[in-house]
Amino acid sequence: MAAIQPSHQLIYQEVAGTAYGCDVYLPPSHQPGQLHPTILFVHGEGPAEILFDAKDWGQYVSWGQLAAASGFAGVTFTHRSSGWFQRLPDVEADLNACLAFLRDNATTCGLNLDQLVVWVCSGGTPAVVSTLLRNRPAGLRALIACYGRLALDPIAAQIDPPLPATALARYSANAALD
Repeated sequence: MAAIQPSHQLIYQEVAGTAYGCDVYLPPSHQPGQLHPTILFVHGEGPAEILFDAKDWGQYVSWGQLAAASGFAGVTFTHRSSGWFQRLPDVEADLNACLAFLRDNATTCGLNLDQLVVWVCSGGTPAVVSTLLRNRPAGLRALIACYGRLALDPIAAQIDPPLPATALARYSANAALD
């Protein structure tokens, strides 16, 4: 599995002079023109100075490799920090920008985004799950939230400064399902 390296190391957007990237891991049997069901791995929350290279962390590299070894395209990407949930729209915008970039480059990258799985963990879940449930992107076949909060209401008192009720509702999976 360690022999599987990213096939593409791409910049999906630049914000305020900072480039944000994604890596595509393809199966060893990949042939030009072949499209693979795709798993997008989304990291959790943390300070910006820690998250800047999240797609390169060992766990994300190994998950991309595991997806590729299993016949999928694995995509890892880095998004901005939400600053302990204060800037959730930034994470939402980054997710949407990454998905748009992948759609625009799907054929070149070997991605079948009509068979898309999104896996998100930890503090990444409020923005990612609610956004995907609200937008229902074409091709989304599964959404996996690993040990993440599906609503911020239970920890609202711990978020400082407090989030307005509209933000608590926007980034709630339950509200997105209504």
